[in-house]
Amino acid sequence: MKTNNSHKSSDNMNCIWMESELVKYKLCDKEFDCENCEFDKVFRNLSIKMNDKNNCDAQNNDLVERLIKRIENESYEDKVLYLKNQLVLKNLFGNAYYLGINPIVLYLLDDFSHIHEFNNNEIKRDQIIFTLEGKWGIKQFISPINFMVIEKINLSQFKLNQWYAVILFNEADIENFPISQEEWVKEKNTTLSILKEYIVNKPPIGQSMMDGGEKIKYLYQYLGNKEYLKLLSRTFQ
Repeated sequence: MKTNNSHKSSDNMNCIWMESELVKYKLCDKEFDCENCEFDKVFRNLSIKMNDKNNCDAQNNDLVERLIKRIENESYEDKVLYLKNQLVLKNLFGNAYYLGINPIVLYLLDDFSHIHEFNNNEIKRDQIIFTLEGKWGIKQFISPINFMVIEKINLSQFKLNQWYAVILFNEADIENFPISQEEWVKEKNTTLSILKEYIVNKPPIGQSMMDGGEKIKYLYQYLGNKEYLKLLSRTFQ
């Protein structure tokens, strides 16, 4: 029980939040009975929300920074043919090649669960080869070359090693399609610049899952579906 002898009057006494320099000016009018002070309750709730947001921002930055680190460590391989439309080829033997997704793009495709294939094993230039689907939407992969599918690789292995199928490709056409190492480096740096910009200028609240809902684990949750698909389209055109 509070008595006049054991407690000073709160008249003209600074609030504990003012003493801690978290508010500029606030006098206590509750005789330091903080448990029953509405201002104290509001400010504590506000402090909790601010801490939660700071922790969320740190986690989101960690997510993007891990992606940046992986992409920075990715190097151009002379034995790989980097094509347009985010695809790559690697010679197996003769005119047989592995066909897959550029590793940098695969880093960004952090949560796809379905692949939709077209049963036509003879793919023409500018035809859709397959589409990948996730909670973020659908991404089409369009062929910049003519080729014949020999064997397709299962989805779980595809997600691990980037290769989608073994194909037959006319070697006489190779010189017309790969992007140069200079172009590859330029596109890699463009992707890194975009990701670094997301750390500085965070997506607007309400367009990502930063404002509530499930915990952010993937890039599309942080950016929002629309911005995420835009990023995929801008990467290795």
